[in-house]
Amino acid sequence: MDQAAGVMKKCTLCVDRIYNENLPEVDRVPSCVRTCPSGARHFGDLGDENSEVSKLVLARGGIDLMPELGTKPINKYLPPRPKDVAPKFDILAPYLEPVAKTQKGFLGWLDKALEKI
Repeated sequence: MDQAAGVMKKCTLCVDRIYNENLPEVDRVPSCVRTCPSGARHFGDLGDENSEVSKLVLARGGIDLMPELGTKPINKYLPPRPKDVAPKFDILAPYLEPVAKTQKGFLGWLDKALEKI
């Protein structure tokens, strides 16, 4: 971060944070990973097959971006996580079934009134 200009000049993966033994282990990741509100960024050692990030890449099928360029990227991109799907139900179903015709109280009165129209 260029403090004078207020912008990032070149990303160093926050190497000063990663190797800073004065920081707790959870903070020894790049700032973009630590502060990502959606948890979309992950950081770790892809060379260690037992690391959390290696397990994540294996489980989700991480891929290289444009490997055909021959740049041998060290980043992996993960496909989108499956979305949570709410069960489908018809909110009006209880009122559309024949049971609705035998309702008591206001709904029963309403059914009778509407049948007369």
